Amino acid sequence: MAEAYYAEEDYAGAIVEYDALLKNYPKSEKAPGALLKQGYSFIELGDKKAARGILEQLKEKYPKSKEAALAKKKLEEINKKSKK
Repeated sequence: MAEAYYAEEDYAGAIVEYDALLKNYPKSEKAPGALLKQGYSFIELGDKKAARGILEQLKEKYPKSKEAALAKKKLEEINKKSKK
């Protein structure tokens, strides 16, 4: 469901569904991807503070994942834009 909402640019709906996945299946192999897309969704909604929190959480919980590398990159982008 979350991916469908994300694809339709219903970012608020996607955030709720990614959160449900993370709560119901915390050890799922899809958890890092859910956190990443949740962070991206917050960015799309203009909530950079929440996005930072989610992306930092992703880096801490799954430091060796490819999603953590993407989160690091996105955080650098957010920080650069914030300084301008």
